[in-house]
Amino acid sequence: MQPPDFISEWGRCQAVLTEHEKWYRKVRISRDGAPEIYSDESARIEPLICVALNLYISGTAEERETLRSFFSSTDRCLRHLFMVVGRTTKEFEALPSETSFEYALAAISLENNQLDYRDTYMLLGHLYLAAEREGINPDPLLQRIAGISDTRPAYDGQVSMQHFLADFKNSAFFRESVARTTHSR
Repeated sequence: MQPPDFISEWGRCQAVLTEHEKWYRKVRISRDGAPEIYSDESARIEPLICVALNLYISGTAEERETLRSFFSSTDRCLRHLFMVVGRTTKEFEALPSETSFEYALAAISLENNQLDYRDTYMLLGHLYLAAEREGINPDPLLQRIAGISDTRPAYDGQVSMQHFLADFKNSAFFRESVARTTHSR
C-alpha cells in the first residue's frame, strides 16, 4: 500500500478543521463561553482527526511538526483530539491489538500535553494497564511513539512529550498509580 500523500490529505483535512475552528470562535464569542461538543459535530470532525493521526504515524518529522503546530494553534480541534484519545483508549480495550494501542499512543503524542498533563497521565496509565491485561507489552510501543514525539515542552516547566512517554515508567504517577495496580495482581 502506498503511503498517503501528506500534502493533499492534510490540505483537505486542514481546510475543514480550520473552518470548524473559525466557526467555534464565533460561537464562543457570541455565547460568552465554550459551547458543549455535540455528537453531530464529533461525527463530522473526528474522522478528519483520524486521518491526521494516520498521517502523524506514517509521516516525516517535518510533517509531524506541521500537525503538532496546527493542533496547538486551535482550541476546539485540540479538544476533539483529546476526545479521540479517550475514544481510542476505549476502542483498544474493546478490541485490543498492538495497532490500536499504537493509535491511542499517537493521539496522546499529537495532543502534546496541550490541555492537562494530569488527564494525559490518567489516560496513559489506563491504556498501559489495559495493554498488560491483554498480554501486550506496552513498553516497545511507548518507546516507538516517544521517538516520533515532540522534543520541546509544550509549556514552560513541563517536560517534552518525548520525555513524558519515554520516561513514563519512571514517573511518580506510574509508581503511585500504575505499578501498584500491576503488582497487586
